Amino acid sequence: MAHRSRLFVLRTADGEGQTFTLDPGALAMSSDPLVDAAALTGTLGLVAELRGDVERSALEATAEYRGWAAKQASKVLEETPKLAEHKIKAKVEGLPEFIEHKRRIARLEGDAVFLRAFFDAAMAKVQMIRVLVGEEVRRAGAESLPRNDRAAPRRIAAVTTTTNDLRARVRGVLAQEK
Repeated sequence: MAHRSRLFVLRTADGEGQTFTLDPGALAMSSDPLVDAAALTGTLGLVAELRGDVERSALEATAEYRGWAAKQASKVLEETPKLAEHKIKAKVEGLPEFIEHKRRIARLEGDAVFLRAFFDAAMAKVQMIRVLVGEEVRRAGAESLPRNDRAAPRRIAAVTTTTNDLRARVRGVLAQEK
């Protein structure tokens, strides 16, 4: 199944918008989990911010729709005071603006669902990276150290070196992104 990218515009404090494209295919694992981890840090923050913006916009769109529908119903009642409620509703829903409001709300709700799923998938990738890095550390001998083992200090030193190497690689990847 092909992944479809989505375009999002994040409202900025100055009222302008910054455009971002999210592609679910970008969540695939690469050959280097540390590169993936570095990329995910920014992605998770961006997705959380976009999600908040979309959910706020959906609430605003729903409020706007309700206000518009109430005004339209009021106009219909002024024209025909004794009209039944279901007929008032039918007249309001027959207006072209009704479809515009509903489409906007549906689009925003769809975007919110997409962002929740994208965030959940990114968090699953975080867990996979933790497992992969944990396996790398275990291979270095960190997992099971007997208490009376004379070689334990050497294994601890190997694990510390591996951990420090991993940290240095992460710092290098992050520095390259800047």
